[in-house]
Amino acid sequence: MLSPARRWSAISASEQAWDQGVREGALQKQGMVAFSGHLTKEDTDAIRAYVIQQAWLAVANGNALAPGGN
Repeated sequence: MLSPARRWSAISASEQAWDQGVREGALQKQGMVAFSGHLTKEDTDAIRAYVIQQAWLAVANGNALAPGGN
């Protein structure tokens, strides 16, 4: 299950922010390591797509609100 805070974050909403956070380590000060040495761009794109898919699935199942609370 995804953390509710990550379902609709500004990071998952932006491909560039996602790459900076996941691959390039822009969130290292917040405790997230950089994965550029372990994951390709294609890998991180697939992970982002999965996160977004799971967020919409949670909305469809009634377990989360859509962006904007609708």
